[in-house]
Amino acid sequence: MKQIIYSLSIGMLACIIMCSCSNNRQSQASAKLEKGIKEMQKDLPMIISPMMKMTDISYKNDVVKVTYTLVDQLFSPFQKAKQDTEVLKRAFSTNLRTMDESNLTLFRLIIEAKNNFEAAITNQSREENVQVRFSSDELDRIINQKGDPKELAHEFLEAQCDLMSLQIPWTIDFVTTMVKVELTDTEFRYYYDIDETAADMDAMSENAEIIKGNIRNNLSNSPEAQVLFKNAQTAGVDVIYIYQGATTGKTVRVNIMEN
Repeated sequence: MKQIIYSLSIGMLACIIMCSCSNNRQSQASAKLEKGIKEMQKDLPMIISPMMKMTDISYKNDVVKVTYTLVDQLFSPFQKAKQDTEVLKRAFSTNLRTMDESNLTLFRLIIEAKNNFEAAITNQSREENVQVRFSSDELDRIINQKGDPKELAHEFLEAQCDLMSLQIPWTIDFVTTMVKVELTDTEFRYYYDIDETAADMDAMSENAEIIKGNIRNNLSNSPEAQVLFKNAQTAGVDVIYIYQGATTGKTVRVNIMEN
């Protein structure tokens, strides 16, 4: 009987020590998180990409809230997805998985401190915003998710396809309108209608290589596009631009992944 009581006492003591250590680590992480956020606040606004910047960060009631300000063009699909939280969370989740380790420090501290994370996404005028929230457990699963890189890359493309589809139709210029975005097992496709009163489809077909070079050049300075291309390459998916004449129905197909 004494042995049983002794064993139970040792077990309870071990649990107390483990809980104490865990709480201590959590407190240390919270303190480190608070200090880091104060330092980040001094550097705001922080440029993340040419189309996005971090404009605010706060830490209150165990919630880290970050405001991302997007150019109106990039914000549009998020605005349209305002009522579809799952689309927004999938898009944000897949982007988290693509971040470099140096950019994940904040999120790892949030996980260690067992806090929640809230992203507020707004446009340049700050008139509109959408919000998504993740628990520390959700962030942990997202960031530390293990799996086949090809499958994870395909998941990223699926989320981007869902988000971009909300922006359809999208007028690119007075000649070109994006009318569809589609993902198959082997291709990520952009479909464009072409106003044939201002462009000749036969001439476009003859100059397909020049068009491909122009697209690549235009997107070379877009971090968002480069992340998409990287995931497409990992997933074994080609990125295809399909132009269709609004009058004749003639099409020009450009694979910008081909060298």
